[in-house]
Amino acid sequence: MKTRDIPHTIAWAVAERAAKELESYPDVHKVHIAGSLRRGKPFVSDVDLVVIADTLAVKDTFRESPILDTDPNTPYQIDGIQIDLLVVPPGFEGSALLHFTGPKWSNIRLRSLAKSLGLSLSQWGLVNPDHGDVVACTTEEDVYVALGLSFVEPGDRR
Repeated sequence: MKTRDIPHTIAWAVAERAAKELESYPDVHKVHIAGSLRRGKPFVSDVDLVVIADTLAVKDTFRESPILDTDPNTPYQIDGIQIDLLVVPPGFEGSALLHFTGPKWSNIRLRSLAKSLGLSLSQWGLVNPDHGDVVACTTEEDVYVALGLSFVEPGDRR
């Protein structure tokens, strides 16, 4: 269950524990802590992780992890804190991290700007929908630059 009163330090420790577990899997290249934890909020409601992996099967492998305190019919949880995973293939790290870090209103503004430029922005990248060409997705900075913006650090996004 999500609550809004998990202290940052406790949630960060859970996030690091989950990331360490996930990074031990052979198909996982990297795990990034995202969401309100990454934005430095003092209290959070859950832990968001962006997992760079070759396959979505890492979600099933994680489901079997002994560090989880949940059964297969509930969200991932460690010590009662919900863990949300966004698994993307290598090369989509930046757009996925931007999407999963938020906050919501920042993502809405960026997507609106992309649309005004004839582009589409999602966790899968900044895309020219007419051609299907990915314009930017490797780093968050790439996405901001492609939109004609200066990069905004996660803690400064509104």
